[in-house]
Amino acid sequence: MSDMLDRRVDELTADELRQVLAATPSVIYACRSTGDYRPVFFSRNVQDLTGYDASHVLGLKGFWTHFLHPDDAPRVMGHLASVVKNGGAGVLEYRLRRKDGASLWVRDEMRHVPGVGGAADKIVGSWLDITDDKRAGEASLRPETRYRTLFEGANDSIFIVDPENGQFLDVNENAGRRLGYSHEELLDMGVADIVLPEYGGISRRKLHETIRTGSARFDFVHRRKDGSPMPVEISARMIDCGGKKVIESSVRDITARKRAEEEAFRATEDAEYANRAKSDILANVSHELRTPLNAIIGFSATIEHEVFGALDNQWYEEYITIIRQSGEHLLELVNDVLDVSAIEAGKVDLVEGVFNISRVVESAIQLVGDRARRGGVKLINKIGKNPSCLYADERRVKQILFNLLSNAIKFTPREGSVSVNAITGGDGSLTITVADTGIGMDDKGIAKAMTRFGQVSDPRNGRREGAGLGLPLVLDLVQAHGGTLELNSAPDLGTIVTVRFPAEKVEAGPCS
Repeated sequence: MSDMLDRRVDELTADELRQVLAATPSVIYACRSTGDYRPVFFSRNVQDLTGYDASHVLGLKGFWTHFLHPDDAPRVMGHLASVVKNGGAGVLEYRLRRKDGASLWVRDEMRHVPGVGGAADKIVGSWLDITDDKRAGEASLRPETRYRTLFEGANDSIFIVDPENGQFLDVNENAGRRLGYSHEELLDMGVADIVLPEYGGISRRKLHETIRTGSARFDFVHRRKDGSPMPVEISARMIDCGGKKVIESSVRDITARKRAEEEAFRATEDAEYANRAKSDILANVSHELRTPLNAIIGFSATIEHEVFGALDNQWYEEYITIIRQSGEHLLELVNDVLDVSAIEAGKVDLVEGVFNISRVVESAIQLVGDRARRGGVKLINKIGKNPSCLYADERRVKQILFNLLSNAIKFTPREGSVSVNAITGGDGSLTITVADTGIGMDDKGIAKAMTRFGQVSDPRNGRREGAGLGLPLVLDLVQAHGGTLELNSAPDLGTIVTVRFPAEKVEAGPCS
């Protein structure tokens, strides 16, 4: 054999050459380069490939038309002509028909070979059977193969369910892994086997809903093999599988999402409980403080006004005045705390009626008159006899004006002024303004003043007065009436608070 390999091919005998050709996996052929490209040579292994022996196909008229698959014939004949025309080589894949009628794929590497010594030109080629490779490639492109790849690679668990009895026809790997079952175990089970007993009825209803409507989407709870619950989100639909209607159910594990929702709910509940507890404590403490404060204020006022006779010492008069003022201050604070607690608890019920705004403004000015006189602040009522009537809670509107006026007086130095005005707008709304010539605030101070318990310092003495509830309480009461509050201020330029009641709260006079 080694002697044969050492010799040149053209030195091989005809029998030796046939042995070499028979040993190669490809079928070697030669055909004419003109006319119908009739074959003139085939290696003997053509019978293994096509079922025909070489003697049968050699010289067969219409060979290519007979052996080529009808869909590939035009392409192959055109390729043969191109190889001859260009005098080159080419590779083509096409189908042949075997003797038994089956088709097979071949890769044909053909070349145009010019004739030598007067011999005619020929086309020499080799057929290599690639049927198995082609079938494997086609299988990977088939819809069922692509679906299977997606089915197994899905992040969600997927169940194919028999709608008649709820049994599992197929499941993907994730379904078993998340539930703790093997693939074989799940195929012997059904929907009822992975549902907690208390959810059985819901599961049957959702199964029937999917059958009836064609699809369903819902949150549910599955039971793992160890008995533990697994919150899931299910998306189910009816599909056709080989002519049979089945339910395809995509199941997503939402344990982490449910845990986060529960934690958020608990946090909200805790916050609401703490807020209610705070409001209850404030209300209880405020009520306990109010009773003795009323007594302090009442008795000090009785002594201050010498109801039962004159006081013998001026120091007593000064002390009594301080006691009364301190008591009034504490009572105002307690009342504000009570109101804030009630508003936060949603327990503020407005007792609305029609009243004249001028009369309420005059009443509020009288309440703060003594405080303004002690502070050397001038009060100016610009409303006059305003005929506007307001449909609101009179006591609460008076409280709004009292708080705004008290606040303005508190931050207005001696010789300053605080004015009140009320104007009915073209849209029918009523605008009340309280303006002062006080110390004013910057943007940061405004934001703090509108925050509960946000105390604004007096730059003249650095002190913080009050509990920081006045303006926030006013805002709550205004909004309870459907109104708006606007605060404009600047350091050393004073402050203007604008309260606007909507047109539906304003009525034409006369009213008391």
